[in-house]
Amino acid sequence: MRWMIHTIPHRQQRHRNVSDRVKRRDEIVEFRVSDIGDERMEALIAIHEIVEQTLCKSKGISIDQIDIFDFSFTGDGEPGNHVDSPYRDQHRVATTVEKIVAKKLGVNWNEYKRRVRTLRMKGVQI
Repeated sequence: MRWMIHTIPHRQQRHRNVSDRVKRRDEIVEFRVSDIGDERMEALIAIHEIVEQTLCKSKGISIDQIDIFDFSFTGDGEPGNHVDSPYRDQHRVATTVEKIVAKKLGVNWNEYKRRVRTLRMKGVQI
């Protein structure tokens, strides 16, 4: 598997999340990370996605299954935290890794989550 990671304006995301993954040809997975104004925070988003995707793949959870859930999600918060999420466990492990790396990078977790929430509340406009 090969990964491509791109930072993009949030308005170009396919949904209101600050990250997205798209399966390309030849086992290439493209991760799209919203520009959050701090490359350390953008790296945290990418790390979360890589961990989550790797764990999902190992359990047979496809990108299509994730997309179906994410695009139909109407609740508050992140879809991966919802009790019905098909990738809830993988999301929680990825968040734990993300928190560990945030601490090592000197990123204030509360400020990081505030920025993510702010972007998610703005929604997307393609």
